[in-house]
Amino acid sequence: SKAYRLFSFWDKVDGKEKLVVATHGILKKTQKTPTKEIKKAEEIRKQYLNYKTKNK
Repeated sequence: SKAYRLFSFWDKVDGKEKLVVATHGILKKTQKTPTKEIKKAEEIRKQYLNYKTKNK
């Protein structure tokens, strides 16, 4: 059996945290989450929020 880790964050719709945005997923090989995967999720979140702000 394989375990996966999904990276995601909440976004607000109409002022309420209603939307879950999935950034990416990985096949879990160890208990510790690789730092590069956390940084990747943070960068995708940053890009998403920048795009959303510019396109209101």
